[in-house]
Amino acid sequence: MTDPFVYTPDIFDQKDLARAKQIILTVPPEILDDFWRRATVATADLIIEGIRPTASSVLLDFGCGIGRLAKELIDRVGCRVVGVDISAPMRKHALRYVGSDRFSVMSGEEFNRRARNKARNFTGAYSIVVLQHVLEPRNELQRIAALCKARAPFFVYNCVNRCLPTNKGWTDDGQDIGELTAQIFEFEREFTVPRDVLLYPEKGPMPGELESHWFRLYRNKAAG
Repeated sequence: MTDPFVYTPDIFDQKDLARAKQIILTVPPEILDDFWRRATVATADLIIEGIRPTASSVLLDFGCGIGRLAKELIDRVGCRVVGVDISAPMRKHALRYVGSDRFSVMSGEEFNRRARNKARNFTGAYSIVVLQHVLEPRNELQRIAALCKARAPFFVYNCVNRCLPTNKGWTDDGQDIGELTAQIFEFEREFTVPRDVLLYPEKGPMPGELESHWFRLYRNKAAG
């Protein structure tokens, strides 16, 4: 019998901005700034292609971190973005980093409350390398669906393997995020992994790198 683990999401409670950026992307420190810039732009390109936001769009950023995608989308499109993150330090970083009245944040508790009320305020949503870290992904996906309008697009960039922060280190509990998402949302398309999200694009993909994560677009089903 496998020993139980203890979920420890407080690893994301980084009060220092540099440490927050490092825990968000977990890439070698010497390429962090370059990777942050190019991967953010490349990911935003796909979000814009999939969701097609406009200045009147209101997007949910699930697991916003310090707001790197929210800032990029607001700067480029002018949409409104509401970021949800369970980490209070991350939310505080995000408000400063994005620095726009088009951006706001909410806690996990507020997110849950709004989902229970089925406040379908969002015209679209996205989650960027976050769902592999959450303890109960099915519940979180159902909450995202409850907050989005019927047929709203949902863009997901995720790792194939689970990566839960626990007292035993990063743990894979075997849940398939792609399969869970397709049960709750309607799958629409998969995107080719962009070159600029590779660790070393000038050298090409490392063994298994292209297969280790995916970019997919889903649609919210008709509102219940």
